[in-house]
Amino acid sequence: FDIVLHGGEPTLWPAERMRAFLEHVAAGNRPDSTICVSVQTNAFRPLGRDTLQLFRYHGVRLGISIDGPRAMH
Repeated sequence: FDIVLHGGEPTLWPAERMRAFLEHVAAGNRPDSTICVSVQTNAFRPLGRDTLQLFRYHGVRLGISIDGPRAMH
């Protein structure tokens, strides 16, 4: 089962709120099924070190959208 947090809103969550969410998701994992979390963002607002370490610890996949003009990337 995949959960995709899409758009900039999830990147606005404080690290502690994201941690609580990811721990709740991890608690729902079972031997016969796994819940995977991904975050999709355009990275307009840089992610903090705490959030990136949290993503790494919980195996969150991070996608960066490249959907603007070349000068923005």
